[in-house]
Amino acid sequence: GFSLVEVSRTVGVGDPLLYSAFLSITIDNGLGVGHAAYSCGELDQGPTFDPELARQLEALLPTQAPRFSERGESGQFTDGNVRVSSFAAVLDRACRRAALDADILRHFVDLGSGRGVAVLAARALFRFRSCTGCEIVADRVRTAGSLAKLCAAKGLLSSIGRCPSDDLFVAGDFLAHFDWSDASVTFCNALTWPDDLVREVALGALKLRPGALVLMMARPFPNELQFLQAFDVRGDACLGHWADTPEHVWVYRRL
Repeated sequence: GFSLVEVSRTVGVGDPLLYSAFLSITIDNGLGVGHAAYSCGELDQGPTFDPELARQLEALLPTQAPRFSERGESGQFTDGNVRVSSFAAVLDRACRRAALDADILRHFVDLGSGRGVAVLAARALFRFRSCTGCEIVADRVRTAGSLAKLCAAKGLLSSIGRCPSDDLFVAGDFLAHFDWSDASVTFCNALTWPDDLVREVALGALKLRPGALVLMMARPFPNELQFLQAFDVRGDACLGHWADTPEHVWVYRRL
């Protein structure tokens, strides 16, 4: 026997009920026997990032459990961080399986980037030409900038990444003040996001170029026909510092 590497929804599943059943299958696969799996060929090639550098980065970056912000006790603004090595593996699989003509290392974007862990991981471990995190809570943007300077001083941002280590983070509401339509890979830790915010991100993703990816952690796009027809999707899984079990990640590809 062999482990199932991934389940992918291809063009043609346009029925919301069938799509709901498919999402259940991807969760069963993503969090079961085949979760977060590399193919045999990928295992032979090894990861495209440096695992030791990922461990060094994780030791330097925040690992606290999620916290609420000064904006109020709303789950939408809870701050939580991915685990660097786990996130790097998800990003590795997503990028290496992307279409050759997608220019997948063009621009990494994190919507709701918090203290910048995912952005710094993408910047340090992959060859993205540009990396940007957009965060609405100003003190987290300042913290992320300080962490970027610390990582640069430790030499963790200089060996691979080609985009500048400063100006990685912008403060603002990504629904109103941030254009991410040029992103090749967009990450959203949507664990605590309300349905309307997830839907707004899905609408924004319709503006992405063909081949661009959106990684939705914990929350999928709505089962609406406009999204079913516009994206292919597969399942993955990533660990966060808020739990010992992985959260499902839906990897959407713009058609």
